[in-house]
Amino acid sequence: MEIFSVKYLSEKVLEEYCGRKKEGIIALLIDVDKEKIYPIPKKLEHVTFAALLLGKSVKELKENPSLAAGLIPSTIEIEKGNIVGIVTGTSGLELGLEGKASS
Repeated sequence: MEIFSVKYLSEKVLEEYCGRKKEGIIALLIDVDKEKIYPIPKKLEHVTFAALLLGKSVKELKENPSLAAGLIPSTIEIEKGNIVGIVTGTSGLELGLEGKASS
């Protein structure tokens, strides 16, 4: 699996990454320290992707959640080409790490 950042949500990115959990949903992980945005593969949870991005295990992140402090999860809902919902700062990352990501 290739991990890459994006500057915008191109049609190619939407085709490949949109449809997570339900049609029209794309999950992103924002690295506020590096100012990068990463699309998350449909089959991965935020916490699993964060571990891969950081080169850590999920267990390591659970033991030391501060390792992921600069990573902010975001989920965008798109209908007919329009953004109809955005949720930022709440995802399986916080649930998996039993806390909230800090900015």
